[in-house]
Amino acid sequence: MNGSVAKEVVRAEEPGTDFRSIWTDLRHVPFQQGWLDVKGCRIRYLRSGPSEAPKVIMLAGTGGHAETFVANLGALGKRYDCWAVDIPGCGYSDKPEGSYDSFHTARFVKDLAQVIDATTIDLIGCSVGSWNALRCAFEYPELVRRLVLVSPAGGPLPEPTDSWHSMWTDRNMLGDLRKLRMEFARTPTLEAARAVLTDLIPDQRRLPEDMIAARFDVTRQPGAVDVADKVYWWWDYEVRQQNTFSRAQLRSIRHPVLGICEAQDRTIAIVEAMFEALPNGRLIRLDGVGHWPHYEAPHQFNGWTLEFLSA
Repeated sequence: MNGSVAKEVVRAEEPGTDFRSIWTDLRHVPFQQGWLDVKGCRIRYLRSGPSEAPKVIMLAGTGGHAETFVANLGALGKRYDCWAVDIPGCGYSDKPEGSYDSFHTARFVKDLAQVIDATTIDLIGCSVGSWNALRCAFEYPELVRRLVLVSPAGGPLPEPTDSWHSMWTDRNMLGDLRKLRMEFARTPTLEAARAVLTDLIPDQRRLPEDMIAARFDVTRQPGAVDVADKVYWWWDYEVRQQNTFSRAQLRSIRHPVLGICEAQDRTIAIVEAMFEALPNGRLIRLDGVGHWPHYEAPHQFNGWTLEFLSA
């Protein structure tokens, strides 16, 4: 309900003791990898689910890639036609000239929906991927049905009395994180990839070695370093301000929205303010995970998401 956020905090499931890798998540999953031409841009995807089922498009966060969703494709693909994509500039997709901000990514999602013959879509976005998903719903409300926002980002713009006002208006916001990410983008190494993903997934039991290797490999793809500043567009103060939703804009997004985030997320005050503004939002705070709760606690995430999407 608009105007309040239930303090819904759930303890994350403990990670299993069995060996985990990208392939243990996918070994029983019928899926395909491929590339699509979306307005002249070659886009890589992982897909699972019946082609006649409702379409779900999955958007990773900054510098992310489709492997982010390997723990979700199997469960969600039993009911939905799921497309985990490398957005332009990221992963194994093309890295064209131009902007990669939320406006351009929302336009890309609209074009992608046309290519896969989807008249309506559900969106799952992680971190800045959730920002892009919200933008798509705001700009193209008839295209989007429901939204699942993982570690949500994108607003609202702070008022002077908001506790996060100084952080959001700081031109060097999250400076240590920015330094870590940009050094990795410019000089990718396997150890730097480990540091980046450990920041996202602090519990090493939940972070397999081949996910680290995958992040290392996509970051060293040809052209990746040339677009790094554009991929990390939200660190530019002016661009961040232009892309951030106001409370009034969030109130105008009437779509059902499920948010799932770390209970101690460094931006939890902003996330709660977002869900106070969203008219049809539900926020679940998950204790015991980091920035990728969909990957770190997949059974809980998949259950909540299937229940939400089928409501």
